[in-house]
Amino acid sequence: MTQAAAGWYPQPDGTQRYWDGSAWTEHIAPAAELATPPAPPAAPVNGYAALPSQEPLGVASSAPRRRVWPWIVGIGGGLVVLGVIAVVAVVMLVGKVTAGPKSVADAFNTAYMSGDCKTYLDLTTADFRDGDGYPGTCEEAAVSYFPDPSNGTFSISLDGVETSGSTATVTGTLTSPDLGDGPLTYHLVKVDGKWMVDSIE
Repeated sequence: MTQAAAGWYPQPDGTQRYWDGSAWTEHIAPAAELATPPAPPAAPVNGYAALPSQEPLGVASSAPRRRVWPWIVGIGGGLVVLGVIAVVAVVMLVGKVTAGPKSVADAFNTAYMSGDCKTYLDLTTADFRDGDGYPGTCEEAAVSYFPDPSNGTFSISLDGVETSGSTATVTGTLTSPDLGDGPLTYHLVKVDGKWMVDSIE
């Protein structure tokens, strides 16, 4: 059994007694002389305090202390980052779902003229795609009409928006040296909370 190191140890009567490393000595000192308040004395054994398992008074413990605050800061920071990501995701989702009629008409023009048929499908109703087209299907336009330089250049500007319940009208102007200039009217309907192009005049 390992003996406690030599040093002063508190006694049940409030004094401190010196342990020389192998036995108690006759040296006794008042508790007031302790550099730091002693720990509560252990239960007495044969009239003397039991030897403590900790090091003598005045000797710093060599055992490292675990710090809790880095864990708290790390977990808190992680929660903040997750909260920011969640807010951004919700804002992006809501913005996509609730895009206004004019934004949808503009996105439709961009998708159709660039041959982005996936977006074209996402922004149009089945009635629009089954109707007269604009002037044909997205695939037809992508491979034959818009990419052909001989068809000239043109631009579309969107001017006004009128909304009534689940329907909306977006007005615009087509400008083209080859096709001629003229007004455009986009009719949109709201499907599952999302505006979609239903017809164009």
